[in-house]
Amino acid sequence: MDPSATLPQEGGSLWRSPALLVILSTSFFASLSLFMVIPFLTIHLTSLGVMTLEQAGVVVGISFWIKRGGAFFGGLAADRFGRRPLMVLALAMRVPGYVLLAYGRTFPSLLLANILIAAGSAFYMPAAKSALTLLAPAEHRMRIFALRAGVVNTGAAIGPFAGAALLTHSPELMFLAAAAAFLGLTVANAVLRFPDGARASRSSLNLALEVAKSPYLLRMMLFGLLFFLVYIQTETIFPVLVKDAGHADKIGLLFGCWAALVVVSQIALSRLVLTMPRSVCLLLGFAGFSLGFLILHAASRSGGGASLFGLVPLVPGFFLAIALFSVAEVMLDLRLDYDTSLVPADRVGTSFGFINLACGLGGLIGSSVGTFAYETLGGPGEMPGSVWMLMAVLAGLSALVLMRQRHGEPTPDVQKPL
Repeated sequence: MDPSATLPQEGGSLWRSPALLVILSTSFFASLSLFMVIPFLTIHLTSLGVMTLEQAGVVVGISFWIKRGGAFFGGLAADRFGRRPLMVLALAMRVPGYVLLAYGRTFPSLLLANILIAAGSAFYMPAAKSALTLLAPAEHRMRIFALRAGVVNTGAAIGPFAGAALLTHSPELMFLAAAAAFLGLTVANAVLRFPDGARASRSSLNLALEVAKSPYLLRMMLFGLLFFLVYIQTETIFPVLVKDAGHADKIGLLFGCWAALVVVSQIALSRLVLTMPRSVCLLLGFAGFSLGFLILHAASRSGGGASLFGLVPLVPGFFLAIALFSVAEVMLDLRLDYDTSLVPADRVGTSFGFINLACGLGGLIGSSVGTFAYETLGGPGEMPGSVWMLMAVLAGLSALVLMRQRHGEPTPDVQKPL
């Protein structure tokens, strides 16, 4: 295949690029396979009798940090050694990981399985985003990032249903199905050809130090840190609030609707986010989180009663909150990806690695602060110390901090130091 044939031609359809279609298809099936396993992983680890619930939590926590923090090294490797080779390696690493989950019966083997799967995710994500940046002209990147996020969330919505169906037969079948999916994705990406762009000529350490000195990247890292510090509350303490309000049976429905809303929002907002001023995008995104948290603050004051302050029925109030969270998440996520993609092509992977590192740190700080605040301040009916009011204020302050910065966007695709 002629490598140039994978690139969108001037005046032609952006969707005629085989490389683009393979990367987006890989993102969909990888997400489907991952979320086919995630909801049932802790249950499986504890049911084997080789680890306690606390040990299973440690294993899952280690996996999370390898996935996020490891993306930094994945970004360095993508810029230094090439995107496509790293994508193939990252996909292949997950095959033995899922096989080990199927047949591993000791703590070390199960820990190794989770490490391999997490490391595969860490190496693949920055390489794939960097490849998309090379394949898509700057004016189309927002749409491409929106489409990628859309297919990832679609896979995440379908995965749990597929996992539940396979689990009725056996856990081994579920894990082996995931291994088979990643084996197929490895082969598909191995035969893929596309221009790999400029590679960094410096060592990985020198490249990392040079990129880290960029004021632009530091601003993007602060953006990612504050975004995830706020966002992580929706995955940690929001389900606890729903449960404490007596609606644990609605959690699955809420998160299913959430995934669907994110997909729809990505389609609807991809063009709008690119055309609106960056400061307006940040303001609206963090305002969405603030308003959603205020609704949850009202829910916590109701003490699990039937309505929010007697004005909004409780369960519809939860759905209103997740609608706001969905729009806010999409706006900020697309903006962060697009802004990061504007760096020179030989540093895109490293830059995405730094951003993932910052997002992971924000998630760690946010989850720690959120769970501590929920336990100490967030009991139903406790005013004015509601954790949700605290989070609403935190989201508002995050917007103010970021809007006061001088953005100074680099010129897209300019091959010069940052």
